[in-house]
Amino acid sequence: MVDPALLTALAQPAQTKLVLLVLDGLGGLPREPGGLTELEEANTPNLDRLAAEGQTGLSQPIGLGITPGSGPGHLALFGYDPIASNIGRGALSALGLGLNLGAGDIAIRLNFCTLDDRGQVVDRRAGRIETSVNQALVAKLNGVEVPGVTLEFATESQHRAVLIVRGDGLDPAIRETDPQAVGVAPLNPEPLTAAAKRTSEVLHAVTSAVRDCIGSESPANFILMRGYAGLPSLESLNSLYGLNPVCLATYPMYKGLARVAGMAIVDGLDSPDEQMAALAEAWDDHDYFFVHHKAPDARGEDGDFDAKAAAIEEMDQRLPALLELRPDVLVVTGDHSTPAQLRQHSWHPVPCLFRGAHVLPDAVQTFGERACAQGSLGVFPAQSIMALLLGHGGRLQKFGALNERDGVEFPVDSLGGCRGASHRAAGPGHPGSLGGTGCPRRDRVSARCGSQRTTGGGAGCDRQSRGTARAVSDGRRAAAGDQCHGRHHSHEPGTGAVERPGAGRGERGGGRV
Repeated sequence: MVDPALLTALAQPAQTKLVLLVLDGLGGLPREPGGLTELEEANTPNLDRLAAEGQTGLSQPIGLGITPGSGPGHLALFGYDPIASNIGRGALSALGLGLNLGAGDIAIRLNFCTLDDRGQVVDRRAGRIETSVNQALVAKLNGVEVPGVTLEFATESQHRAVLIVRGDGLDPAIRETDPQAVGVAPLNPEPLTAAAKRTSEVLHAVTSAVRDCIGSESPANFILMRGYAGLPSLESLNSLYGLNPVCLATYPMYKGLARVAGMAIVDGLDSPDEQMAALAEAWDDHDYFFVHHKAPDARGEDGDFDAKAAAIEEMDQRLPALLELRPDVLVVTGDHSTPAQLRQHSWHPVPCLFRGAHVLPDAVQTFGERACAQGSLGVFPAQSIMALLLGHGGRLQKFGALNERDGVEFPVDSLGGCRGASHRAAGPGHPGSLGGTGCPRRDRVSARCGSQRTTGGGAGCDRQSRGTARAVSDGRRAAAGDQCHGRHHSHEPGTGAVERPGAGRGERGGGRV
């Protein structure tokens, strides 16, 4: 898989529209040996058509045999390292709801659950209570007080809620209390590190107070806690790839993921029809569109095979409205598999298709697990989806050759100064990945420094080219050691380089499909 830093180095603007359509929990298993999966059984003429017109494969969210959560599964789809960038779901839910999560606060994702008279879990989701019931419970819980901290409970959806704990010395290294099973008692919120001891004491007090507050309610009479997290920070998709992204999701946690990635959020969406209408309205203002469909995952967790197939069909029926917008590149996949047979996320790779004007179709004619296993992409890392989206959308320049944005061709130089195409070194003004001598990520490749966009370097220039630079923009040539002559590089010999205002990237468009 290509280093994400290289994608940042190669990113270039284009007038292309990219759509990532995520059917949450898409992958599945047959309900009986030799049978069809939920996706294979579903009636999906539009997805089948896209598969026949495009390129297919199976995406692996994390790695072989590893079951992903929704957070890392989506981060991989956005091009982030799902392991290094993992974020607790509590923070994602809190941000998705627009709650104020400050430095030092801890956000916790809650499940309302049902305990029996022995204190054992009967239903981890309290029968997926109505959101209105959730709101009434949250109103009661917001009267709970614990010394030394302030608590804020908030409704997410159905059985999901969020708790933000504010106070001094809090640490999210706490064991989750969800036992992931029924017939057993909830786990205790024990500290995983010495620094989390106070937080553990606080959460013990919280669970005791919750039991006193709602213990007589039915069916939701307790909470399970997981996904502890502080305020997250990721480099935005705009900073990484120059994209202007927007999220069209109905569920708060996925809005939180999108917000962390720097996406604009369209609020107030409750159905696929509303999502498609909002997509059309946002079309002219953005170039990357994340559309999320939650229902397949929820029905898979319910163990309802037929309902999951119907949820997939529901989005298939809305695809003509999306295709009328003529996206340049469309990807359809899931963040993980949720087989109804297992009633939970699984480690199985996820069907994926690409469709666009520059996508080479393979021989696959239908969209399903076993069909996509025959696709030309094979089984590939989900993190590579962003690279393929950018490439098919004309948003990656050629590696190791002419830099079309600056009109400069640098020779390979293993001894020169920093010439990284987008250099991620310490210090101001260096937002990239590749460099030369003195760069902590030195790479012996031909590239450019995106922060100053040189067309050649002279004596005293911190990015001196040790060869002949060809300044296509003004027709002049600068020999090694001479002063800098590039149109984007204005300084006298021996002085620092200054980028001229207005100098920068050109744009290259692409046809719509």
